[in-house]
Order: sequence, then structure tokens, then C-alpha cells
Amino acid sequence: MTTYLNLEGVERPVRFGFAALYQYEQRTGRNALEDFAKMAGGTVSITLMVDLLYAGLIAGHRYEKVPITFNQDDVAEWLTPDVLNQTAALFTDAFPAEPQEGEGEKKMKPPKVKAMA
Repeated sequence: MTTYLNLEGVERPVRFGFAALYQYEQRTGRNALEDFAKMAGGTVSITLMVDLLYAGLIAGHRYEKVPITFNQDDVAEWLTPDVLNQTAALFTDAFPAEPQEGEGEKKMKPPKVKAMA
């Protein structure tokens, strides 16, 4: 599902799915599932979040056929604690964890980002 995030006053399509995971791995050379397992465990870096949001933006723009007019540095500039929290929530909603036998649907808990003082 494509969602729009307001980034610096512009509504931009973001789409987290396997196309975004593919973009993430192709651009970073890292294993997406390993990185996101770390994220679920509370280990979050700015690099991971920029790369994650960038991959979701690329996938969203391509899916919606919107020109890509930004780069990773732009994405880093657009980050705020609110954008980080929205990105983490959108990602975890897109990839629910596998339920264990006898349990309902689980979702990876998004990490909370505190505002910088």
C-alpha cells in the first residue's frame, strides 16, 4: 500500500514492500532482514533510517509514476523525530511478524525516536 508523507511541505509517496527491500539491499549491500531485526531490537541508526525511507520513497515514486527529484542527502535533511516515527510505523505495518501457533497477528514494535534537545 502506498502512503503519502509530508516531507518539507511536499506530499511524497512511500511504499514499503519487497520492491523497497530490494532497493534497500541493492543500494546498501546490507541484508534488509538482518538490519530490520536489529531495528526491532531497539538498535536504530540514522543511516539505517535514511536508507529505509529512501528505499520506500523510491518504491513509492516508481509505483505511483512520480518523478524522483531527490537523493539520499535530501532524505537525511527531511528527517525529524516525527518523520522517523512515521517511517518506522509504516514499515512495521507493512511487514507484520509471523504469529506463533495459537496467537493472533503480531507486528514488529516500531522504535520510538526522542526529539533532540
